[in-house]
Amino acid sequence: MHRRDPAPEVARPPLPNSFWVEPGRVLAGEHPSGTDDEGTIRRLKRIIDAGVDCFLDLTEPGELPSYEKLLTTTSAGRDITYLRRPIHDHGVPESDMRM
Repeated sequence: MHRRDPAPEVARPPLPNSFWVEPGRVLAGEHPSGTDDEGTIRRLKRIIDAGVDCFLDLTEPGELPSYEKLLTTTSAGRDITYLRRPIHDHGVPESDMRM
């Protein structure tokens, strides 16, 4: 029987309903909004502190509160990118190009 090396330690995701798709590089999860701006800022800070510098918002305008302006407050001078590419609930992008 061969002894296995222990699995490399994976950083815990910064929010309970998030997970690393590629540890330390790509994080997926729920919309980061909190119950108010202060709560959203706290959640965004945890994500940014985990190393995330690009946010892809898949919600439609008006579906959930936008957090784009709060990223400036949270970024502490870091270069943060925000992209909104809405996908209709229970839908898929209409083309490979859109995906």
